[in-house]
Amino acid sequence: MKAARRIFEVLIETLMGKKAEKRFDYIQANAKFVAEEIDV
Repeated sequence: MKAARRIFEVLIETLMGKKAEKRFDYIQANAKFVAEEIDV
């Protein structure tokens, strides 16, 4: 359970933390998966 909690904490810090670079990196890394799921 501690490992899952740590993964969750890192994800929250990445998405909501003070460093915009982390959010940008996350979006870039996951954008291709979203593009496959939506009809644009």
